[in-house]
Amino acid sequence: MRWARSGWSSAYFLKTSPFDETALNYLASGDVEKAKEIWGKVTNGREISSKNFSSFNNIGTLNLMSSSTTDIQQGIESKLKLIQSSHFNDYIHSVADVTFTIDRKKQEAFFIDQLIQQLENESKYSPDEIVSLFVNCGQETQKHINLKFTEDHMHAIEKNIATTKKKRKEHPREAYEYGRLLINQAQAHLDKLIYFLGSNNMQVKMHSDNLAKEIMQCGIDYFKEMKDSEDPSKKGLQLLKHAKK
Repeated sequence: MRWARSGWSSAYFLKTSPFDETALNYLASGDVEKAKEIWGKVTNGREISSKNFSSFNNIGTLNLMSSSTTDIQQGIESKLKLIQSSHFNDYIHSVADVTFTIDRKKQEAFFIDQLIQQLENESKYSPDEIVSLFVNCGQETQKHINLKFTEDHMHAIEKNIATTKKKRKEHPREAYEYGRLLINQAQAHLDKLIYFLGSNNMQVKMHSDNLAKEIMQCGIDYFKEMKDSEDPSKKGLQLLKHAKK
């Protein structure tokens, strides 16, 4: 899907109807609002058809160039609605050879990933703000977005657990400190998983369980290692309680 986040060029728009031609003329003269008005007449509350698919593309592109959160939301909705429609092939054949085929699901994921990357590069949108831009999109889109913003947190938890496990086996006398450090390192990442995916999500449950098991093992190993030289029960119990939590 051709579009840009700043500035505009006719290369990012299609002209397949009189509405497109009129709107683009206004856009060329600098009247953005009039161009929006014209494309809005054939897209607002309308289903995508062979006669207006280019207008959905164009108003989506124009809104994505805006600095307004509302405009960007609407631009995303227009683009995704086009990709998900049965007339997406009409769009494809208007910009590529008629024999060209495309996987709509892959194109949708590509569009979302590219948009997220550009928004992140602009450094003025937090992850929560970027997610909010897709609030009116379908469940599958929401799922893709949420997973996109949790991958790094999942990897961080897995890395923290692996590092703690290695250190615990090498130095069981320090297992309590390793357990406490793991709690401090991983809690924020786990909170983000819960925030984006919900506490009942299978990925959240798996990472939470793995985290709890390693914290618990730190408590067990520390108790076994220290029981003949001091009373390790208080510290060991602290880790076990946190693992249960």
